[in-house]
Amino acid sequence: MSNFKKVFSNTFWQILSRFIQALIGVVSLKLLTEIFPADVYGQYVTLFEYIGFFAIAADFGLYTVCISEMSKNTEEKEEIFANLLFLRVVLTVFILGFASFITPKIGIYENTLIAKGIYIVSLMTGITLLSGTLSSVLQFELKMHKAALAQLFSKVVYIFGVIYLWKISIAGDTINKFDFLLDLNLLSSLVLLFFTFIYVRKYISFSFKVSKKYSLNLIKKALPYGIAIMLNKFYFKIDVLMIQAMKGNFEAATYSIPIKIMEILNLIPVFFMNSCLPFLGKTFKNSKEKFQNIIKGSFKSLFIVVCPVLMCGYFLAYPLTASLSNTQFLSGYHCVSDARRIFQQEELAMKECENLEKSDFALVENQNSYVYYEGSDFAFKIILFALFFAFLNVVFNYYLLASDNQKTLLKFNFTALGLNVVLNYIFIPIYGFMAASLVTVVCEALILFLGLNYYLKNHKLNIGFGFYLKISALSLFLGFLCKYLYEFSFIYMKNFNLLLIIPVIVALYFGLIYKFKLTNLDDLKNYFKTS
Repeated sequence: MSNFKKVFSNTFWQILSRFIQALIGVVSLKLLTEIFPADVYGQYVTLFEYIGFFAIAADFGLYTVCISEMSKNTEEKEEIFANLLFLRVVLTVFILGFASFITPKIGIYENTLIAKGIYIVSLMTGITLLSGTLSSVLQFELKMHKAALAQLFSKVVYIFGVIYLWKISIAGDTINKFDFLLDLNLLSSLVLLFFTFIYVRKYISFSFKVSKKYSLNLIKKALPYGIAIMLNKFYFKIDVLMIQAMKGNFEAATYSIPIKIMEILNLIPVFFMNSCLPFLGKTFKNSKEKFQNIIKGSFKSLFIVVCPVLMCGYFLAYPLTASLSNTQFLSGYHCVSDARRIFQQEELAMKECENLEKSDFALVENQNSYVYYEGSDFAFKIILFALFFAFLNVVFNYYLLASDNQKTLLKFNFTALGLNVVLNYIFIPIYGFMAASLVTVVCEALILFLGLNYYLKNHKLNIGFGFYLKISALSLFLGFLCKYLYEFSFIYMKNFNLLLIIPVIVALYFGLIYKFKLTNLDDLKNYFKTS
């Protein structure tokens, strides 16, 4: 099989798995926002974002560095993996154990659901990290369809549990429902570990043979990259924590929905570049021209994917958000006694919200019976621009990794994180989650600028302006078409029309690219040739 087919086949399985997981995630997001009021859902999101800080530190970039090292030293892959496994276990136990110990003692989390759930979520996160370590072998062997199956089994267990919780859900039983959800997360992580282990043991033998040489080498390689990854991901997670601390659980929950969508979609370029990484490592040593071709092919491929996502997502922001969450998170006039009741005309809200019985989904007391606020759909429109930049900057992150410039990547991400924290600290108290959305766009654009600028100092990209113009124009056209198709079909299908519109637009997009030869598939194949 050619490198092109290997890369795209491996990426395809990961994307297919992620697509199925995304569908499951969409259903669970919809159900969880139906089950929990925004205040409680905000604590649930904050808990996972908070432990995510420690999970990133425990991951330490070892997964990606291990794949890179095994591709350079194939005959020593078992020794490299054994040391990776040892380092991962030590880091996970120490860092997540520390998180479990300190969290209940932090003032803003004391006596909250966050402090109550930290122990079980830490255990679940540790098991998930261990599964990720095992899957590095499958990534190296380009057998990610097996890792995808393990993830799928895990998610199926999770979604059936969420559906069960939704079915039996009764008003006023919030604590028990919250506990059940955490137990369910733990169970699904155990399922993931079990199946990942079953698949991986066919390709490598397990041992804890610690070699000082390889351990020190992995730490040396992973240290700058791991810190860079931590800094890069921190500003995704620090936003929610800062919003929760400064503006409360409701705004944190509102912001978390578009950020969750962005995180899911942003795995596409990561999976793609993970598949390219073994070839990047080889060609960087042997052929500058072939190395540049892989970077160029990767950049063009990801631009082709992300451009219509930006345009169509912008025009469909409201219906997409409505389909993925509860009405309490949408822009409009909401009843104070029940935030799920939403209206787009103030007069109607004034009439319908009067004398409404107070529910679990009630907002903070207000002098009026209704209140207007911007919701997750508004934030999603802004976050889409951050997603656009994030898709493209992944290419240069992996360039820096493959060329052993992890320290440069560290500088870039540290700069972006510092800017993120400062701007959020200034503007979140004033503008809330809208400020955090704009700051995310600025930071992603900055990382892309820095990475691209550094690459062009040493290499060439040589992508004609006509390529960008054609793809952008086609994507904009399809964005307007999405808007028209949605409005036309909504009368007959309501929001179910998205299930028809999205595949039609995808097929039309790639069909038009092929018909008018906006980019040449053979050229893309040639970019990935290494021999």
